[in-house]
Amino acid sequence: MSNASADACSPLSRRLWLPLLRIVLVLLVLTVPFWFSGLDIVVQSFFYQQGWYLDGNPLVRFLYRWGTLPGLLLACGALFFLFWKRHARGDRARKRAAAALLLTFFLGPGLLINGISKKYTGRPRPREVTQFGGNWQYRHVLDFGVPGRGHSFPAGHPSTGFLLFSLYYSFRSVYPRRARAWMAAGWLYGGVMGFGRIVQGAHFLSDVLWSAGMTLVAARVAHAWTGGDDLKRFHIGRGVKLGRTTRLAAGAAVLAVLILGMLAATPFNLKSDLPLSGARALVVDLDAGNVRIFRGSRTAIRVDARGFAPPFSRCRLDWAGDSEQRVLSMRRHGFFFELNVDVQVILGADFRGNLLVRCGRGDIDAETGILPGRILLETGEGALNWTGNDSSFAVLLRNRKGDMRISAATFPERLLVCARSGEVTLSDNWCRRGRIYQNGYKKGRAEYARIKERKRVFVTAPCIRCVSPGRGPS
Repeated sequence: MSNASADACSPLSRRLWLPLLRIVLVLLVLTVPFWFSGLDIVVQSFFYQQGWYLDGNPLVRFLYRWGTLPGLLLACGALFFLFWKRHARGDRARKRAAAALLLTFFLGPGLLINGISKKYTGRPRPREVTQFGGNWQYRHVLDFGVPGRGHSFPAGHPSTGFLLFSLYYSFRSVYPRRARAWMAAGWLYGGVMGFGRIVQGAHFLSDVLWSAGMTLVAARVAHAWTGGDDLKRFHIGRGVKLGRTTRLAAGAAVLAVLILGMLAATPFNLKSDLPLSGARALVVDLDAGNVRIFRGSRTAIRVDARGFAPPFSRCRLDWAGDSEQRVLSMRRHGFFFELNVDVQVILGADFRGNLLVRCGRGDIDAETGILPGRILLETGEGALNWTGNDSSFAVLLRNRKGDMRISAATFPERLLVCARSGEVTLSDNWCRRGRIYQNGYKKGRAEYARIKERKRVFVTAPCIRCVSPGRGPS
């Protein structure tokens, strides 16, 4: 007896749960090398040389923008076949395949991958981790972080290629050779899409692997729900007579969901390299984004915004001011399914003025010895890391929600740190030279003060911790 015939006669546990268990076990086994080694980092390093050198390749850009279209059109074709085509007696297998493909699309790429996993697993993309010039720490696959801080796991674009796995299950009992061809096409289509996203620094290899596994799980569930390999079990629409108006309404509803999926897969890109010379003050005002401030050979600002949004959505970048002061502001207009904004503020030796950076939501990372003037760094929701030194005259660090880390060896003449929520981490040598005490007037607030000659340091936060290189927080 063939596997397809045996599957048709087996109970639900053998038709569904055991195959799903095998898929999950294989996924976990393949994940082991990524978990216990830096295999993801090694693979990405082949495509990173002071930047993702294949990101601008025309074929890679074409796959990024239009690669999901064939899979989405296939889902629309399946919808048309189900609701508008008059079916002959021999069309039961094709009708079951169309229903299973639509169900796979909604369960896999729609719900499991883009609807839940990418939003809540919090794994940063390769271009967002510190190993490749980003601001966030690398996380191994299945090492979930803070929801919203990264949308790498699993890969969304390749899942539209792996959608063809559904046709393998639908046709393997009646057209086995055709079914194997669909399986090979799914691996090829999804693999090419995954490779394109890897070389762009958008996904790790393990993200593509789990995208294939999740889509395969969705295809197996859809196959079992539509009757498995026994065509007699296929009951969708059996005995139900729908009027023309009902069919049109149901088809329009499903089509609207498919169009929403197409809009969600529309890429958004904005890159700018803004020169900055001669100005005595710089203001960076973002509603959301991650900012990294560091010294460089020349003064400039680099903006890299990427995400997914409907065509009518825009991200407006304004670069204004005069020779004395330059202002960079960035605001979103419309709806974005995902938007990651990275701003690099590179300060050369010619810039000796004041700096103000304000983010409504996002992280700010300021490195050692950035400039000698006055500095104000403020974030509404995000982490703030200061590793500056005494080269600046006065520094004000402030956030409303998030943690702050002050790891400078020396401090400027004036330093004020104010955290409304979260904790502030100080280096251990600061704690030995200063004093931490509880505020007697405001409960739940800790304060740190240090006064030495002309230098003044004051820190206020709900929690202040001291960290030394050899010990954890104290």
